[in-house]
Amino acid sequence: GEINDIGDVRKMHPDILANALQWFRDYKVPDGKPRNTFAFNGEFKNAEFAEQIIQKGHEQWEQLIKDGHEGISCSNRTLANSRDYAPAFEVSGIKEADAALP
Repeated sequence: GEINDIGDVRKMHPDILANALQWFRDYKVPDGKPRNTFAFNGEFKNAEFAEQIIQKGHEQWEQLIKDGHEGISCSNRTLANSRDYAPAFEVSGIKEADAALP
């Protein structure tokens, strides 16, 4: 069968989610560390929710690259239309002419 969403996982592998959650929660306990805690009280979210989170993060990244932010370097060599675009040699501080092979 095909797995496309958390409901499919529950149907095809009924115990895997509870077992995975328990393992990630408790794996450090034998070393005397506290149990891990999880967002959403450990509730598994569906594919639509995950896609919305990914889309929101992408939009925030696009805004950061477009407008920049004080204290965050957005220098890059791949987004020519972005505010902080810099050709490869400018980013590293080496002039292109100085980097030419003899």
